[in-house]
Amino acid sequence: MSFYDDASLVFLAGGAAGKDGKAYSLKPTDGSGDFTFTRGTNLAATRVGKDGYIEKGREQLLYNTVWSGVSEDTAPTGWTGAITASGTFNTTSTSGQIRFTCGALDRSYIQGQAFTTDGPLAMSVYVDEVHTACRVGSVIGYGGVSSTVIGYYEDGVKINLTDNVQAGKRYSLVINRTDSDNGYPRIGVGIDNVREGDITLSRPQFEIGLAATAYIENTSTSATATAGLLEDEPRFDYTGGGCPALLLEPTRTNLMGHSEYFAGTYWNRFNVYADASDIESPEGKSNSYKIAETTDNVQHAMSVSSASRPTLSAGSHTHSCFVKANGVTDIVFYNNGTSGAAGVDIDLSDGSYSNLVNNATGASVESYGNGWYRVSMTFTASVGTTSPSIYLRTLSAYAGDGVSGIYMYGMQTEAGSYPTSYIPTYGSSATRAKEGFTDSYDQINTLDLSSSGLNGEDVSWFFELKNNQSIARDSSATTIRVSSNTSNLGSLRIYRASSGVKQLTVYLQDTSSPSVPLVANGYEMTSENPKVLVKRTWSTGRIQVYVDGVSVIDEIDLDYNAWYKLELGGAGSTLELKQVLAFPTVLSNNDSETLTGATSYSSFAAMATSTVLNYTIYE
Repeated sequence: MSFYDDASLVFLAGGAAGKDGKAYSLKPTDGSGDFTFTRGTNLAATRVGKDGYIEKGREQLLYNTVWSGVSEDTAPTGWTGAITASGTFNTTSTSGQIRFTCGALDRSYIQGQAFTTDGPLAMSVYVDEVHTACRVGSVIGYGGVSSTVIGYYEDGVKINLTDNVQAGKRYSLVINRTDSDNGYPRIGVGIDNVREGDITLSRPQFEIGLAATAYIENTSTSATATAGLLEDEPRFDYTGGGCPALLLEPTRTNLMGHSEYFAGTYWNRFNVYADASDIESPEGKSNSYKIAETTDNVQHAMSVSSASRPTLSAGSHTHSCFVKANGVTDIVFYNNGTSGAAGVDIDLSDGSYSNLVNNATGASVESYGNGWYRVSMTFTASVGTTSPSIYLRTLSAYAGDGVSGIYMYGMQTEAGSYPTSYIPTYGSSATRAKEGFTDSYDQINTLDLSSSGLNGEDVSWFFELKNNQSIARDSSATTIRVSSNTSNLGSLRIYRASSGVKQLTVYLQDTSSPSVPLVANGYEMTSENPKVLVKRTWSTGRIQVYVDGVSVIDEIDLDYNAWYKLELGGAGSTLELKQVLAFPTVLSNNDSETLTGATSYSSFAAMATSTVLNYTIYE
């Protein structure tokens, strides 16, 4: 595997860079236990980082952000320049800077390459020097197409377009683009009109989203650059703090076209105001929205407009959204539309829910810190449109105070009976591909793998369950069974110890003594997403079972069959799995702990220097 981190153990594919900028690649010196991770599009997947904030993949859409090739009134390579009257721009003694100088009747700016995608966009630039004052609305802009200004920001704090820029600050403009023709990000003096100003700028950025993120340098003159959570990087999630857990999730699609922008025509606002907020979202950025009630004596709600509603298929679906109280602590999370009504009451003062109504089958309220909760509602849908709605206080009419409300971020609707990690969208639905390991047999079904190389060989089976109530009480037909036949002889079975409790029974039965099975009873699962790893060493007959990072079975000299048939779900079982993996090797004990969500090492240094693991560090 490859590992990095300076605070807690995580592993990444391909020697990805750590927070100190170095690339670490570690594997056992005997070459065992190594496998390669793969995942798809970087912008659709997220995780909670160890700082507690949601981390996304990020993309710098501008080429040549170091502005190579620039000279007096000659734009950088890949950029074009615009000058009116006596306006001028030129390099400074500092690489990567351009000084723009204009009189009252001048303009002088440069623009990046054409961009055609609609939706929220953020442009940003650093102001290094101010020789003559100039307002922010003249320094940064977007031309060529129609767009709605969401806000101007100074170091993430919302300001007015007439406010003058200050040296040492980063300024950004966030818009919602509504035109499919070519548009161009512009930076300089006189973006909006002829304007006096003399300023020095550097480090431009143009990205999809509602907030400027950390600067991504791009030296290429023909391609974008990426940062943040990238492709082929395992998602170690720190939700709740402490040691991270590896996110292995199925393919899911956020059907909401706009998950963060609540002020456009995609959303209906019923007697509420929706304004971009400076309040830090669960992402740690100024990209949340303030929803405030009017003083009218009516219902107060947000709902997807009828023209924008996605169509659902029949079956379980889940709405989720991040919400923070701002004078209103009671909300109703509701499903409108033709797919069937459903609702749940949420109390943001204590993170509880109650009163599931109509087709609602479940709900959850999960704290994300700083007053934010991710609320969700699962419901049974019929074929038809969906419109997730959030009502302030109640479904009934009431007279609002004109001030109180909530903050919102990250609306998601997905097919399935539980919410998966957040999938951001910026104008259209987005799909996060499932994770996998390229040298494993990645399967989710009832399978016969007799020709896969797992017959008579070492193997490690990994199961990640939907939640700790998804294992049925099914000792006869078994919820999960690994065997070579349809009987229980020579099999390993996993099922719930008894109904309605968070306990797991691991039942291991060999063929020579079928009446004396090995049983690990009453193991209490505290994780909401239990992870189970079963390892078989063929030569010694050794069986090891890990549950949530803890070894619950370790037996040798067992008489069992080949174990190439996997059965998921017994008679009447409604088992749902996030992921099933079969590795054609016996993973190390440390890898087993890590994969199932726990580790005995508190830091990267402790793991890297362990004499037990015998790792070699490659930089």
